[in-house]
Amino acid sequence: LSDLGVSSLCFDSYYRELAHLSFEARDKFNFDAPEAFDTELFRHHLMRLKGGEQIPAPIYDYANHLRKPETIPVAPATVVLCDGILLFHDE
Repeated sequence: LSDLGVSSLCFDSYYRELAHLSFEARDKFNFDAPEAFDTELFRHHLMRLKGGEQIPAPIYDYANHLRKPETIPVAPATVVLCDGILLFHDE
């Protein structure tokens, strides 16, 4: 997409890092609550994209309720499409 001047960023990949919790605790975690998301990191990444910087977007492992160590490089673009659950909860 970035070749077309469009990049994509998925808010659902920005669940908070929960590696400090056991799998059982992570499995019971409420992922539908606004607090489940690392909104600060998402905003930081959006600002970096706006500033013309590439960002390392997280990849979320939904089966284990963890962020993967790998990331996806997202290039800055004229348009950044954002999608995800609760994306507009926080102004």
